Amino acid sequence: MMLKRLFRFLLGTLRGRLIVSVAAVHAVMMALFIADLTARQGAMLMDRQIEDATALSQSLATSAAGWIVAEDVSGLQELVEVQRRYPEVLFVMLVDKEGRVLADTDQSRLGFYMRDLPREVRQTLLAETPALVDVAVPAVIGERHVGWARVGIGQKAAGEKLAAITRSGVAYALAAILIGSLVAWFMGRWITRRLYAVQETFDAVRSGNHLARSKLAGSDEAAAMAGEFNAMLDALAQRDAELRESEELHRLTLSNIDDAVFITDDAGTFKYICPNVDIIFGYSFQEVQAIGNILDLLGRDTPPPSESFGELKNIERDITDKSGKVRSLLVNVKKISIKSGTRLYTCRDITERKQAEEALRKSENDLKEAQRVAHTGSWDWDMATDVITWSEEYYHIYGFDPTQRPPGYAEHLKAYTPESAARLDAAVNRNIQTGESYELDLELARPEGPRGWITARSETRRDAQGHVIGLRGTAQDITERKQAEEDIRRLNERFSLATRAARLGVWDWDLEKNQLVWDDGMYALYGVSREDFAGAYEAWLNGLHPDDRAASDEISKQAQRGERDYDTEFRVVWPDGSIHHLKAYGQFVRDADGKPLRMTGVNYDVTERKRAEEQLRRSERGLSEAQRMAHLGNWELDLESNALTWSDEIFRIFEIDPERFDASYDAFLNAIHPDDRDLVNKAYTDSVKSRLPYDIVHRLRMPDGRIKYVNEKCETYYGADGKPLRSVGTVHDITERKRAEDQVLELNQQLEQRVTERTAQLEAANKELEAFAYSVSHDLRAPLRHIDGYVELLVSRCRDGLNDKGLHYVDTIAASARQMGVLIDDLLQFSRTGRAELHREDVDMNRGLLEALGPIKESNAKRNIEWVIGNLPPVRGDAALLRQVWANLLENAVKFTRSRENARIEVDAREEKGETIFVVRDNGVGFDMRYVGKLFGVFQRLHSQEEFDGTGIGLATVQRIVFRHGGRVWAEAELNRGATFYFSLPDERTV
Repeated sequence: MMLKRLFRFLLGTLRGRLIVSVAAVHAVMMALFIADLTARQGAMLMDRQIEDATALSQSLATSAAGWIVAEDVSGLQELVEVQRRYPEVLFVMLVDKEGRVLADTDQSRLGFYMRDLPREVRQTLLAETPALVDVAVPAVIGERHVGWARVGIGQKAAGEKLAAITRSGVAYALAAILIGSLVAWFMGRWITRRLYAVQETFDAVRSGNHLARSKLAGSDEAAAMAGEFNAMLDALAQRDAELRESEELHRLTLSNIDDAVFITDDAGTFKYICPNVDIIFGYSFQEVQAIGNILDLLGRDTPPPSESFGELKNIERDITDKSGKVRSLLVNVKKISIKSGTRLYTCRDITERKQAEEALRKSENDLKEAQRVAHTGSWDWDMATDVITWSEEYYHIYGFDPTQRPPGYAEHLKAYTPESAARLDAAVNRNIQTGESYELDLELARPEGPRGWITARSETRRDAQGHVIGLRGTAQDITERKQAEEDIRRLNERFSLATRAARLGVWDWDLEKNQLVWDDGMYALYGVSREDFAGAYEAWLNGLHPDDRAASDEISKQAQRGERDYDTEFRVVWPDGSIHHLKAYGQFVRDADGKPLRMTGVNYDVTERKRAEEQLRRSERGLSEAQRMAHLGNWELDLESNALTWSDEIFRIFEIDPERFDASYDAFLNAIHPDDRDLVNKAYTDSVKSRLPYDIVHRLRMPDGRIKYVNEKCETYYGADGKPLRSVGTVHDITERKRAEDQVLELNQQLEQRVTERTAQLEAANKELEAFAYSVSHDLRAPLRHIDGYVELLVSRCRDGLNDKGLHYVDTIAASARQMGVLIDDLLQFSRTGRAELHREDVDMNRGLLEALGPIKESNAKRNIEWVIGNLPPVRGDAALLRQVWANLLENAVKFTRSRENARIEVDAREEKGETIFVVRDNGVGFDMRYVGKLFGVFQRLHSQEEFDGTGIGLATVQRIVFRHGGRVWAEAELNRGATFYFSLPDERTV
C-alpha cells in the first residue's frame, strides 16, 4: 500500500515527477561518467598488453634469427621455454619462413605448418581481444627473411584490475545518485509549495465551494495562475446566473412551438419532455413520461446519435402515432453535456413534405424516363441570371459530363459541326430578337464518341409586360433515324448498283388490270425500249423463244393456282435475233380468299452461266476421255464422312462396277493386291501424319487373276486447326509401262553381260597391246643403240673421207636415231601411266605443283617468265601421277611461250558443281580451235618439229591420267594469243 502511494506521488504529481527527473538525470550522468572511465582504463590496459607482446616478440625474433638459419631446434626450444617466465604468456612459437613450427611452448605443434601467418614480411598484430593479444614479428638476418617469432599474451591480471576499477566506480555512482536524489527531494518540495497552495483552491471548488478563492500573494507564475483562476471563477458565477435566466426563456419558447423537444441522458431516459408532445405523437405528457425512454417512442432501431459534443445528427424516421397514423419525422439529435451525457432530441413532423417530395420525385423520374425513351432532352436559360439548366438526357445527347455545370453558350456551339453551329446561332439570335421559335435538324461533333444528329426546338419565355426573359427548348436525338435514312439511301444505291451490275430486272404484274411494270433493267434484259413494250402479259409471252412459250405460260398458271413457286428459266429472242437465257423468280400477293391480285419478281441473265455449264460439260467429257486414253483417274476422300469419290477411269482401271462399289477407304484397300495393302495403308497414314504427299507403285489383282501395276499419288488438305479434311489423288495404270520396263531390264541385263564379256576381251587385248608396245619399244632400243654407235664411229674415223653432203647424211641419221629413242621413251611412259595402279590419297596440289615446277624453273633460268600461281585446293588422287600432269602442262606452256620476250604463265583453280577445275594459262603462240580434237591424241602435233620440238605424247598422257581419276580435260586458244588448258577432278576430298 505504501509502495502504491509512493508510486502515485512520484509519477502522478508534478512534485514527484520533478524529483524523479532530477534524480534520473543525475543517475544517467554518473553512469556515463563511470562507463567512460572504465572504457578508458580498459583501452590503456590493452595498449600496454600490445606493447609488451610486441617487445617480447621483437626480442625473441632478434635472438632466434641465427638459430632459425642454423635449424638448431633444441636451442630454439630452450629460447622459447625461457619466455614462460613472463606473466600472462599463453604461447610462444618460432617458425621458419615457410610456416613450419620449429619451437613452441606446446611441443605437440612441432613440425606443423601455420596457415595464418602474415602475407607481408612486417610486424603484424594478429589478434586483439580481451582474452588474447597475438603478435607476429619477422626474424631477419641482414635483409633476408628467415622466419617468424610469434607471442600470445592473455589479460587475466589486466581484467582483474579493470573489474576492480569498475566495482569502485559503480559504488561511487550509487552513492552519488543517492545523495542527488535527497537533494532533489528537498528542492522539489520547496519549488512546488506555492503550486500546491493553488491546488488546494482547486480542490475546494471541486468539492462544491464555489465561493472559494486563492489568497496567494506575489508576482511569480504561481501567483499569476491563482489570480487567473480567481477571475475565471468570478466569470463562471456570472455565466451561471445568465444561464439560469436563458434556460427559463428556452423552456417558455419550447412550450409554444410545433416541434416535440426531449432531453435525455446517455441511455435515452427522459430528463425533459416538452408540453406539446401530443401534437406529433398523439400521447399526452403523462403517457410519454410513462413510456420513459426516447427509443421506445421512436423505435429501438433508431440509429445512435453522434458521440461528439455539439455535433448535430439528422435522422428521418417513420412512426405510428397513438391513433395508428403513420407519420414521417425529422429527428435532430446532439450531445449537449459531456459529463452527464445529456442529449437534446427535436422531432418535427415532415409527413406532408415527404409526400410532396415523393410526388415530385415521381414526376421527375417520369419526365426523365420519358425523355430517355424519346431521346429528348430539355433545357432552360434564364437571361436575367444567365443560368442554364439541362436535363439529364440533354447531357447524355451532347456527351457532356452530367456532374459538371452546363457549359456556356459559346462552348455549347462547339458541340456542333461548323455549318450546324452557324445555323443554330442565327436561329437563336432571331428567337431572342423577334421571339420567332425554331426547329432545326443539326449535326453534332461530340468531343468524344461518334457524330450524331438532333432536332433542336426553342421558344421564348416572357414576363407580364411581354419582355423576353429567357429561352427554353428541347433537343431530340435523331441519329438512329438519320442513320436509317442514310442506310435506306445507301441500300437503294447498292440495290440499283447491284441490279445493274448483275443485270437484274425487277417487275410488277397487276393481274386484275393485266398490266406489267418494268424497271430499266428489264428492258435491257429483253433488248427492247420502253416505247416498244405494250406492258401486258401477252406482250411479255410473245418476247420468249417460240419453243419456251407454252412451258412458261403453264408454269405461270400453276404458280397462280398455288401449285408451285414461280421459279423458272426461259429464252428470249431479241429484236436482232440473238437468243438470251433468263432466270425468273416471282411471288404473288393474294386476298383473304387466296385469289392472286398482283405478282412481283425479278429476272436476271444466265446466258453466260448456261454457256459456262455447256463448256464445263464439254470439259468434263474431254477430261474423262483424256483420263481414259492416258489410263489416269482421280479420286477424293472426305475424311470427316469417309466418303470416297472415284472418276470413271478409276473404275475402269480397278475393273469394278460403280453400282456395286461401297465407295469407302476400306473398300479401296480391299481392291488392292493383298501383299501390297499394308504398304499402301502405311504410305497413306504416314502421309496424313507428316503432311507430305506420297507417290507409290503397287499392284492390283483382277478377278481373273491378272496383275496390274498402278502409280498412285496423294496429297491431304488440312483445316485451320490442323485437322485433316480431305485427301485427293490420282491412280495411273502403268501395267504396259511396267512390262516395257521389265523387257528393258531384261535387255539391259543381257547387254551388261555382253559388255562384261567385251570388256574382258578388250582388257585382254589392251594388255597384249601394251605388252607388245613394251616389247617392241624395248626391242627397238638395241638397233637404235647400234645405229647411234656406228654413226659415231663413222664420224670419228672417216670424217676426213666424207664431204659435206656425206657429213650431213651422217648427222641426219644420228638425229633421227635420237628422235626415235625419245619417241620410244615417251611411248613407254604413256604405256606405264595406263598400267600403273592408282594409289588414292589426300593430295596437296600446291606441293605437287611446286615439285613439278622446280626443275622447269632451273632449266629455264635464263628466260624472262612471269609465274602467277594461285592457291590450289587439295584433292583425292595419286600424287605421283598428278605431279606428272603438272609437269607435262607446265612444260607445254614453257615450250610454246619460247617466242615471247616476256612470257606469262598463270595457274589457278575453282570449285563448281561437285568438281575442282584446275587452269594453266599462257600467252604463247596458241592454236587453231578447228584442230582442238587432235590435241590430246597420241603423236598428234599442231606445230612442225622445226618450230617446236616434241613427240605429241605429253598431252595424251595428261588426258589418260585425268581420265583414270574420273575427270576430264579440255583446252581453249586463239592463234598468237595464248592457250588455256583445263582439267577437272571429282570433289572427293576428306576433311
